[in-house]
Amino acid sequence: MKKKAILVPESMKLIIGVLVILMLFYLGFKLYGLLTEKSGIEQARAHMEKISSIVSNLKEGESVDYILLNPNGWHISVWPVKYEREMRSYDDKTSDVTTYFIEGKPKECENRNWNFCICLCEAKSNGDILKDCNSLGVCKEVKSSGVKINPEIDKEMNKEIFVSSLINEKKYLRFSLKNGRLEVSGGG
Repeated sequence: MKKKAILVPESMKLIIGVLVILMLFYLGFKLYGLLTEKSGIEQARAHMEKISSIVSNLKEGESVDYILLNPNGWHISVWPVKYEREMRSYDDKTSDVTTYFIEGKPKECENRNWNFCICLCEAKSNGDILKDCNSLGVCKEVKSSGVKINPEIDKEMNKEIFVSSLINEKKYLRFSLKNGRLEVSGGG
């Protein structure tokens, strides 16, 4: 009877010791992840510094490719932009959808009086790229006679390029200067 009484407290100590060691490993792993991984905004700032350097050093007719793998869930866009929005109007008889176009640029570009800018923004607002860039984004000035994103797809409107699309489609960003205008496209 005495042997059973001695085993129960020893077993409990062993179980508690193993649980404490597992918890310490878990906390150490989490702390390591926090210290080694940059946040999305820090990644965006680092990429925009490199992109800004590429854009400012482009020569007429030159193209430069840039691999952008993070931050995932973000998009790159150029401004000012003309983009499409849908507005629903409800009355007694119909629920019409009206498509209209908005032209504008993020507050960061407006406040600094930049004519043209390029931004890397977190995509959160279901297609409202201006709202995305005003919410969380990093912008840099573009000194050129104009800007265009995906010129081969849409001649009239600018559309964003999603980082996740570049990754999934194994593409890179291509920056080109044509007739004094910066063009950004997904290449590869």
